[in-house]
Amino acid sequence: MPDLWIYVHVGINSVVFVLAVVAVAIAVVNMHSMGVPWEGHMKEMHHVAGLSLLMIVSFQAANGFLRPPREFVDGVPSPTDGGVGFGVGGVPTLRSRMDAFAFRPTLRGLWRLVHKSTGLLVFGLGAYQVRGGLGLYAGRYGAPDYGDAFVWYVCWLVGVVGFAKFWTVWSRRKSEPNFSE
Repeated sequence: MPDLWIYVHVGINSVVFVLAVVAVAIAVVNMHSMGVPWEGHMKEMHHVAGLSLLMIVSFQAANGFLRPPREFVDGVPSPTDGGVGFGVGGVPTLRSRMDAFAFRPTLRGLWRLVHKSTGLLVFGLGAYQVRGGLGLYAGRYGAPDYGDAFVWYVCWLVGVVGFAKFWTVWSRRKSEPNFSE
């Protein structure tokens, strides 16, 4: 049975896909009523990035359904496809967990590389898109530009997630029987 995280991952990505479609639809409908009448579609980098983001998010959502099946060796999930390898007594080993993050020349490994890279691209382009939108709004309507605060928030968020990942790996490694400090 799949872990809970995959359901959370699919749920969040489904919401992101729907919000991206809604955001682009709202932008296209309201494009001519936003300030300068001669300004049309795709005149700002923000517009091009938004359309690109919609296409990449659509690819990522479809790519999630195209995942190749897991590879098994002797009935055990292979570390080459992201499964957990097993050591003495059936206990998952850290080395096999770390191998799950390495690229393997298999179809599943290639899929994982593309899926993770595209996910990071979506995160980065989304952060750029929000920053650009805040800047355009501030410039058009004379509002304060909170773009820098948003960039700091994104940096803080990346730092928290990075620290949590480091802490998880470190505490797992520390709990191994042959760990020496």
